[in-house]
Amino acid sequence: MSNQPSHSGKVVMARILDHQNHKNGRCDPSEMRIARLGDLSISTIKRAISHLGRGNNPLLIITVHGS
Repeated sequence: MSNQPSHSGKVVMARILDHQNHKNGRCDPSEMRIARLGDLSISTIKRAISHLGRGNNPLLIITVHGS
């Protein structure tokens, strides 16, 4: 498996960064919002987020909020 993000991963990362709170650095869009903005399915969003948060040098630090 490549360490490079897929096209979907890049779209997801861009949508997450679009929601950055510049005061605290957090990015908190819901999976549903990312899916709508990126025209991607929820399952694709989940796979991309999982991939972006894996490995020795993850591109995301994932913290789950809510349900």
